[in-house]
Amino acid sequence: MKRHLSLGLAVLWIGLWPASPAEASLSQENLRTYLQRVGAKIESSKGGLFVTTMSSGHARVEIRLLNDAAKQRLGLYAYGFGNAGAAKDSPALYEYLLRANSELGIGGFFVDKDKDIGYKFLVDTRDPLSFETFSIVYLAMVNVIAERRPEIAKMLTGGPPGEKPADTPPEDTSAPGAAETLSDPPPPLRLER
Repeated sequence: MKRHLSLGLAVLWIGLWPASPAEASLSQENLRTYLQRVGAKIESSKGGLFVTTMSSGHARVEIRLLNDAAKQRLGLYAYGFGNAGAAKDSPALYEYLLRANSELGIGGFFVDKDKDIGYKFLVDTRDPLSFETFSIVYLAMVNVIAERRPEIAKMLTGGPPGEKPADTPPEDTSAPGAAETLSDPPPPLRLER
């Protein structure tokens, strides 16, 4: 009985021992290699932030990748859609972004605190991320940006949409987990009549 009790206490003690923090399986070098293999041009990199561009038809698409080892996720962010404050019809713009989010296979549009319109997708990196999965996500984002940007631009007044400064990391506005990003809508619509 004493032997079983001491064995049970030992198992309990080992079970309560703090585990070492898990590390993300995606290294900066692997991410750099993935970007080169997919055909993206790395404009700059600083820490865990890569600013990349890729041609899509006649347009240039910029995607920022934030490899956050602490949160064990890779965030892909795109700006350059314009500012929601410049919308000809704000309710129509927000309605379009909500509809687009429900139609998209990956990612979601958002409006940040500066009212800049962005598009993002978060990938959990606790498990290994293969090149095939990465390339599907990256190229799907390029296609969504190229397809949706002209329609959003029509809904805005003024000149062409601008990019955020390249040294500014993307805003992190959501909790971890790629699945949660799929349903991240822009701020609620406020219809005034």
